[in-house]
This record gives sequence, structure tokens and C-alpha cells, in this order.
Amino acid sequence: MITTEFLCQLFPKAVPIPPEQKLISPIHQMTWRVDGELRARSGQTKTVLSPVCVRQADGTLRQLEIGSCPVMGGAEGDEALGGVEHKSKFINTRFIF
Repeated sequence: MITTEFLCQLFPKAVPIPPEQKLISPIHQMTWRVDGELRARSGQTKTVLSPVCVRQADGTLRQLEIGSCPVMGGAEGDEALGGVEHKSKFINTRFIF
């Protein structure tokens, strides 16, 4: 039988997470790669949440924020893929791109 105690054990409190497994601070990625170079991105970002939930003092569950990444659209995707297409011409033709 599943009990409340059992469910509480599945979701730890944030405090007992070992320091070597805990993020010091969220990682905010503000670059993306095009044609082998990193480019800065200053537009809109999306928060990235951990798939792991931790129990709060009041017993509620909350996903921890682990960082953010740029929100990009089709133009940025096309630009990034254009760099891959360009590079693939110089790689052994046995590989399919």
C-alpha cells in the first residue's frame, strides 16, 4: 500500500541534497553556436526547471530552477543549420548529413 510517508520519501527536501550534486547557482546560457563560433544572444529566454521535485517546508512540491536558455526561432535555426551544411562539405563523404 502506498502511504503518505512513502510518497514523502520519494521527494526529498532541498536541504539534504549533497553539495557535490547541488547547483551553486542557476546556469544562464546566453550563447549559441553557428559555423563553429559562439554568438551572444540578448533576446527572450526560457527558464529551465529540474525534472526533480523537492518538498518545501509547507509540504508542497516544487521543481528547482536550473537555469535558462535563449528562445530562438526559425531564422536562428536556419542560420545554425547553414553552418552545419557548410562544414559537412569538408568531412569524409562516407557520412550522411
